[in-house]
Amino acid sequence: MTFQDFIYNLGLGHHEIITDGEIHRFKPSGNKSNSGWYISYPHFEYEAGVVGDWKTGLKENFCSINKSELTLEQKRQYAQQSAKAASQRKADEAKRRMNAKKEVNEIWGKASTKGAGSHPYLINKKIKDFNVRTDASNNLLVPMYDNNHIMWNIQKILSNGEKRFHPNARTHGCYYPIGFLSNTLTQLILCEGPSTGMSIYQAIGVPTAVCFGAEKLDSIAKVLREKYPNTKIIIAGDDDQFNSVNIGRNKSFIAAKQVNASTIFPVFEDLSTKPTDFNDLHCLEGLEAVRKQFVGVCDVF
Repeated sequence: MTFQDFIYNLGLGHHEIITDGEIHRFKPSGNKSNSGWYISYPHFEYEAGVVGDWKTGLKENFCSINKSELTLEQKRQYAQQSAKAASQRKADEAKRRMNAKKEVNEIWGKASTKGAGSHPYLINKKIKDFNVRTDASNNLLVPMYDNNHIMWNIQKILSNGEKRFHPNARTHGCYYPIGFLSNTLTQLILCEGPSTGMSIYQAIGVPTAVCFGAEKLDSIAKVLREKYPNTKIIIAGDDDQFNSVNIGRNKSFIAAKQVNASTIFPVFEDLSTKPTDFNDLHCLEGLEAVRKQFVGVCDVF
């Protein structure tokens, strides 16, 4: 199998390969952006390289022969090229992140706070606007900061509720802080999505960090525990009880264990609409229902 065939078999499309040891970008099949990349190692008696997709996180190494059959010199060459490729990927990713950060800040700077509260998403979710803006196309923009309050990304929410992160922008270690009015926090709520975080903050007035998905609860919890070592942390998880795997509960428990936090999940009077999070509870039963469920779990205001 050739490196070109290997890339094709990964579902990334058919592309001409330049074997020069440099990183090359390409547009994967069905993708609108050049999120695909590869490095083809030169000067080998066999084909070798690495290919990936920044969008999906895919990264696969390729060698046209079994690595166990390599001579000592070939193994040395392969290790050398692999190390160089890793360094190139790291440098390329850092450059992409910084360019995206610049774009994000330009978009945020041009966006407006006027009328943000009347965005269809906020109205449908019955939530107020907390440090969000709208762009010229009336998309709601939710900022994403690191622990130093540097904005790296924005989540764009369309009028129909569709959500998109800015292309190539950093998400790791970034969250949406609501009500962080002091560098010293006695208690802190972590949750998955913006509407959930807004509902919780409206109901109890406790600083809340939106982690943007169950998969990110663990990493954000660690980041915030490092910044707030003495703060009481509560994971307000989604209860995905209607799915084959309850990812919301599972990831909440994992995150809580890592940072010595407690957990809370919404309890509903009526499950007919298959509700899962605290915004669902807000919409179905009101803010007071949300508030009551946090009484005893944290100090509500």
